[in-house]
Parts: sequence; structure tokens; C-alpha cells
Amino acid sequence: MIPEYIKTRLFRNGLLRIRLREVEKLLKLNPESNFAKRVFKLLTLKYFFGARKVNFASICEEAWEIIPFTENDDIFKIKDIRFVDDIVLKSEFAEIFFGDIDGKQLDYGFNSEQKVASRILGILSDGPYTFGSFSFKDNDVVIDAGANMGVFSIYASKYTTGKIYAFEPQKEAIRLLEKNIGLNLSQEQISIVPYGLSDFCGTAGLSVSHGSHSASSIVIQRNEDEEHEIINCTTLDAWAKENNITKIDFIKADIEGAERKMLIGAQEILKTMAPKLAICTYHLADDPEVIEQLILQANPNYKIIHTSKKLFASV
Repeated sequence: MIPEYIKTRLFRNGLLRIRLREVEKLLKLNPESNFAKRVFKLLTLKYFFGARKVNFASICEEAWEIIPFTENDDIFKIKDIRFVDDIVLKSEFAEIFFGDIDGKQLDYGFNSEQKVASRILGILSDGPYTFGSFSFKDNDVVIDAGANMGVFSIYASKYTTGKIYAFEPQKEAIRLLEKNIGLNLSQEQISIVPYGLSDFCGTAGLSVSHGSHSASSIVIQRNEDEEHEIINCTTLDAWAKENNITKIDFIKADIEGAERKMLIGAQEILKTMAPKLAICTYHLADDPEVIEQLILQANPNYKIIHTSKKLFASV
């Protein structure tokens, strides 16, 4: 089952109304879809009555049952990409495959009900990390901050021949990350960096989420018993200097509230290399304002776009 905090995260800050309207539009376009009818009913109950027993996990699970991606009991395949079958991946990273990209859905040759299921997964997601000019070029050097299972890193490896550095400090996530990189034979292109990105170099306590390997944080307390995993942290500026990295073209960051710390530790890179940025801005209430300020402080030439849960910036 999807942990409770994930269900809440999908539908907080007024997003439930937006999602409900999007599903309503989808239902009007597909009036024969039984799945769209069920999802619309569930979201309506949640919106008007609070409906605590609305099971959002069942929406994700049923959608993936409708979509024919399972290769075997342990692996599922999307086009030419393979992943270890994992409910967190399916619930949290659907936007990589089903979020709108330039207003278009990716075409997998689905029938009508499968298209509805994929669209609903896209509606429930945070939105993709790339769109329009925020995409990859050949030979781009990419930083995946908060790589987790490697979904974004592996996705990026299909669109650029450049090097991808997957920063992930949590042991369980690294285990899955290694498996997924191996499944896609991407060991030469994707390098795992077992560090958290922050505004200092040293160690920190990572608050481990009991329900999901994708939500542990050095900023937000994720469990009641204060369980922590001690991790190594570095700044992006220090890491780049130590490893003689002179070119970074794209930074994606989803690091559970530490995005601002990562940007404080990357001021020189933002100033001199000016990479494209796709940064999550929904973990802390003032993230949109603080993160924009830190980017412009480093490099006033950045042009910034805000979406409901992300910030995109480029020079």
C-alpha cells in the first residue's frame, strides 16, 4: 500500500480541485471509460465530503494493472527501459512517463482505456522534470540530486550521451538504484555518488521514512521515533572542484526540503556554468520564493518558470 503521507502529498495545497477538474475533462472526452468514472467518483467524494477512506493507492495500483508494462513478476518495462517492480516508483515517478511533455502524451500504442489510465497517472503526478527548452542535448552532463531508484537518471541516459551523476545517500535506495542501472546496462554512463547534497561537507542524520525509500530527509522529520541513518554530505561546488568537473548542463533536484541547501552549496556552479535547473518547490512552504532568490543571487541572468510543484530556470 502507498504510505499515508504520499496520498496526502498528492492532493494538498488546493491541488485536489485541479486534479478533479482534469479528471472531469478526461471523463467527458472518454465517457465510456469505467476507470475514469471510478476515479472521478472517488475524487468527488474526497473533495466534497473529505472521505477519509478514499484509497488513492488503489487508483495507482489499478492504473498500472490496466497498463501492460509488466515483463515478469519482478521487472516491468516501459519501451526500452527496465525497472525493478516497486510501488513507490509506480506512484511517485509516473510523471516521467505519463506527464504532459509540451502538451503531448507519449504514445505507447495503447487502447483507449490504457490511454485513460496513463493520463490519470500523469494527472496525479507532480509533472515531468523536462518540457520545452528544459530538455537534454547530446553530451550534456546531468546532475540527478535525489536519484532514489534512478528513474530520472535512466530516463536522461536515453536522451543524452553525456555523463550522469546520480547523487543518492540512502542505503536502500542505492541498492535499488544499482539494480536498475544494471538492468539497463547504463553503468558506464551513470555514476552513483553516495552523498547527500547540502550547504556543507560532513555527515548528517537522514530521517528515514518507514513507508517509502523516496522521502527520507536531512531537513524534515519523517518518523515519530526519530530514526536516522548517518550519511555523508557535500556541496556541489566542492564536489565539482574535487573531481575536476568543468561542465554541468542540467540539474534536477528532489531532495525533500534540502533543495535550498543544495543551491547555497552550488552558487559558483550557477554563476559560472549556468546549468538548466528543474527543482522541486513543494517540500517547505516558502520554497518557491527562497529557491528563486538563491538562484538569482548566484546568477541574475536566469529566467525562471514556476509550476505547481517545480521551478524551472535557464539562462
